[in-house]
Amino acid sequence: MFKVVIFDLVGVFSKHKNVYSILKKITNYDGTAEGLHSYIGDAYDKLIVGKMNELVFWNKLKKETGSRKTIDSLKKSFLKEFKPVFKHEDFEKIKKNFKVALCSNFVNSWWMYLKDKFKISFDYEVLSSSLKIKKPEPEIFLSVSSFFKISPYDCVYVSDEAEDMKAAKKTGMQTIFIPGKTKSFKNADYYYTSVENLLEVLA
Repeated sequence: MFKVVIFDLVGVFSKHKNVYSILKKITNYDGTAEGLHSYIGDAYDKLIVGKMNELVFWNKLKKETGSRKTIDSLKKSFLKEFKPVFKHEDFEKIKKNFKVALCSNFVNSWWMYLKDKFKISFDYEVLSSSLKIKKPEPEIFLSVSSFFKISPYDCVYVSDEAEDMKAAKKTGMQTIFIPGKTKSFKNADYYYTSVENLLEVLA
């Protein structure tokens, strides 16, 4: 079994496949999410590891998409798209049986806003903007087992992202796959159809 359940944010805590589908929606971008990724992917990667100012990123997004919204409006619209896909009481129940951690490529200030809004708390939270590296770098996963002073095998990583699942497994962690951005992942240790289904079992 495992002692710590590690959740991703985008894809697992949001019904969107990735941040680019959210950015496409809030800017009314005419192209695809994949196309938008090709234009601003490098900028977003720099943002989430603290190598780009947030204001610079939003201005680049406005330029590339032609959006006429203000930066404040874009940011508010972006954060509104993140909503827990589970019942709060179900999440609290699993915390009685396991330690829970958040491991995500995300901006710390954004997470603090969502954390306060939805009253969600984890025993440990590691974000790319805080650690200055992003998944699938192994160090970001290993920071979790290091914090709890346990073997990586005693941790299970929950995600819908194949590359992150592979990286977590390489560190020795167990994995739980939930379909989303990636439709299937054969090497997962466990498979659940949704986060809600997973929480029901863990509780």
